[in-house]
Amino acid sequence: MNFNVRVYKDGSKIHAKVCGMTFRQFLALLMIFLATCLLMLNSFMLHINEVLYNIPILLLLFVGLFMTLFKLKGLTGDKYFKLKWKYMTTPKIRTYQTERVLKYEHKEFIQSKKVKETDPFI
Repeated sequence: MNFNVRVYKDGSKIHAKVCGMTFRQFLALLMIFLATCLLMLNSFMLHINEVLYNIPILLLLFVGLFMTLFKLKGLTGDKYFKLKWKYMTTPKIRTYQTERVLKYEHKEFIQSKKVKETDPFI
Protein backbone atom coordinates (compact mmCIF):
# COMPACT_ATOMS: atom_id res chain seq x y z
CA MET A 1 0.00 0.00 0.00
CA ASN A 2 1.37 3.40 -0.96
CA PHE A 3 0.59 6.54 1.05
CA ASN A 4 1.30 10.00 -0.28
CA VAL A 5 1.74 12.60 2.44
CA ARG A 6 1.94 16.26 1.50
CA VAL A 7 4.26 18.36 3.59
CA TYR A 8 4.15 22.07 2.82
CA LYS A 9 7.07 24.30 3.69
CA ASP A 10 4.82 27.31 3.27
CA GLY A 11 2.13 27.48 5.96
CA SER A 12 -0.25 29.45 3.75
CA LYS A 13 -0.85 26.35 1.62
CA ILE A 14 -2.37 24.40 4.51
CA HIS A 15 -6.17 24.47 4.42
CA ALA A 16 -8.00 25.41 7.60
CA LYS A 17 -10.00 22.68 9.34
CA VAL A 18 -13.55 22.99 10.69
CA CYS A 19 -14.68 20.04 12.82
CA GLY A 20 -11.87 17.92 11.35
CA MET A 21 -12.92 18.72 7.76
CA THR A 22 -11.77 21.27 5.25
CA PHE A 23 -14.06 24.21 4.64
CA ARG A 24 -15.15 22.79 1.27
CA GLN A 25 -16.07 19.45 2.84
CA PHE A 26 -17.96 21.29 5.58
CA LEU A 27 -19.90 23.31 2.96
CA ALA A 28 -20.75 20.14 1.05
CA LEU A 29 -22.02 18.44 4.21
CA LEU A 30 -24.07 21.53 5.06
CA MET A 31 -25.59 21.58 1.56
CA ILE A 32 -26.54 17.90 1.84
CA PHE A 33 -28.12 18.52 5.25
CA LEU A 34 -30.12 21.55 4.05
CA ALA A 35 -31.32 19.79 0.89
CA THR A 36 -32.41 16.78 2.93
CA CYS A 37 -34.31 19.00 5.38
CA LEU A 38 -36.06 20.88 2.55
CA LEU A 39 -37.02 17.65 0.79
CA MET A 40 -38.39 16.17 4.03
CA LEU A 41 -40.30 19.38 4.74
CA ASN A 42 -41.94 19.16 1.33
CA SER A 43 -42.84 15.48 1.64
CA PHE A 44 -44.35 15.79 5.14
CA MET A 45 -45.91 19.26 5.22
CA LEU A 46 -45.92 21.35 2.05
CA HIS A 47 -46.77 18.81 -0.69
CA ILE A 48 -45.59 21.07 -3.51
CA ASN A 49 -45.33 19.55 -6.98
CA GLU A 50 -42.07 17.66 -7.58
CA VAL A 51 -41.17 19.64 -10.71
CA LEU A 52 -41.46 22.95 -8.88
CA TYR A 53 -39.72 21.97 -5.65
CA ASN A 54 -37.67 18.76 -5.59
CA ILE A 55 -35.96 18.93 -8.96
CA PRO A 56 -34.55 22.49 -8.55
CA ILE A 57 -33.29 21.64 -5.04
CA LEU A 58 -31.55 18.49 -6.27
CA LEU A 59 -30.11 20.35 -9.26
CA LEU A 60 -28.68 23.06 -7.00
CA LEU A 61 -27.34 20.36 -4.67
CA PHE A 62 -25.50 18.53 -7.46
CA VAL A 63 -24.04 21.76 -8.87
CA GLY A 64 -22.95 22.83 -5.39
CA LEU A 65 -21.34 19.48 -4.66
CA PHE A 66 -19.57 19.53 -8.00
CA MET A 67 -18.17 23.00 -7.28
CA THR A 68 -16.99 22.12 -3.79
CA LEU A 69 -15.76 18.52 -3.88
CA PHE A 70 -14.68 17.41 -7.34
CA LYS A 71 -11.42 18.34 -9.02
CA LEU A 72 -10.74 18.90 -12.71
CA LYS A 73 -7.12 19.06 -13.87
CA GLY A 74 -5.92 19.60 -10.31
CA LEU A 75 -8.32 22.51 -9.64
CA THR A 76 -11.56 22.53 -7.71
CA GLY A 77 -14.71 23.01 -9.76
CA ASP A 78 -15.24 26.69 -8.98
CA LYS A 79 -11.61 27.65 -9.68
CA TYR A 80 -11.57 25.65 -12.92
CA PHE A 81 -14.74 27.25 -14.27
CA LYS A 82 -13.66 30.72 -13.12
CA LEU A 83 -10.39 30.38 -15.04
CA LYS A 84 -12.16 28.85 -18.05
CA TRP A 85 -14.76 31.67 -18.09
CA LYS A 86 -12.02 34.32 -17.85
CA TYR A 87 -10.09 32.66 -20.69
CA MET A 88 -13.18 32.42 -22.92
CA THR A 89 -14.45 35.96 -22.28
CA THR A 90 -11.20 37.93 -22.21
CA PRO A 91 -10.45 39.24 -25.70
CA LYS A 92 -6.85 38.57 -26.66
CA ILE A 93 -4.90 37.88 -29.78
CA ARG A 94 -3.87 34.27 -29.35
CA THR A 95 -1.28 33.11 -31.84
CA TYR A 96 -0.25 29.60 -32.65
CA GLN A 97 3.37 29.03 -31.72
CA THR A 98 5.65 26.13 -32.48
CA GLU A 99 9.05 25.25 -31.14
CA ARG A 100 10.77 25.72 -34.43
CA VAL A 101 9.84 27.78 -37.46
CA LEU A 102 10.61 26.17 -40.81
CA LYS A 103 11.46 28.23 -43.86
CA TYR A 104 10.43 26.68 -47.14
CA GLU A 105 11.76 27.58 -50.57
CA HIS A 106 9.75 27.54 -53.79
CA LYS A 107 11.74 24.64 -55.24
CA GLU A 108 10.54 22.36 -52.44
CA PHE A 109 6.99 22.57 -53.83
CA ILE A 110 7.87 21.42 -57.35
CA GLN A 111 6.50 18.00 -58.14
CA SER A 112 9.02 15.25 -58.77
CA LYS A 113 9.14 13.85 -62.31
CA LYS A 114 8.79 10.30 -60.98
CA VAL A 115 5.37 11.00 -59.46
CA LYS A 116 2.33 11.07 -61.72
CA GLU A 117 -1.05 12.54 -60.87
CA THR A 118 -2.74 9.19 -61.50
CA ASP A 119 -0.52 7.12 -59.19
CA PRO A 120 -2.30 5.70 -56.17
CA PHE A 121 -1.67 7.58 -52.95
CA ILE A 122 -0.73 4.55 -50.86
